[in-house]
Amino acid sequence: MKRREQPEINLYISRQYYTAHHAFMDAIKNNGNIDSEPLYHCNAKVYKVGDYIILQSYYTVVAFIDIKKQLFVDVLRMVYEYTATSAQHIAKFRKKYSNYFNENNIYTWRDI
Repeated sequence: MKRREQPEINLYISRQYYTAHHAFMDAIKNNGNIDSEPLYHCNAKVYKVGDYIILQSYYTVVAFIDIKKQLFVDVLRMVYEYTATSAQHIAKFRKKYSNYFNENNIYTWRDI
């Protein structure tokens, strides 16, 4: 990836995030509580909502997987400033759910 490509990548990520986050919020709104599981012994939860597996670190959605598109998206720097703890959560999430996405479809939002 070249630096000049990052604005286009960020726009793509923003659109994917909007769709995933909207599905997540709709599930909460319509179902009240949705099933979640802890990510190992971390302060992070994993939600399965429709075609998405969503990672919430503390109270913020920081990454998700689009199962249908086999896409992994890291939005930590878009929704919150970088934190080492949330980055560790993302790394564990990525490793644990690696069979749900293609290694060529990993996107990370970065400041430009």
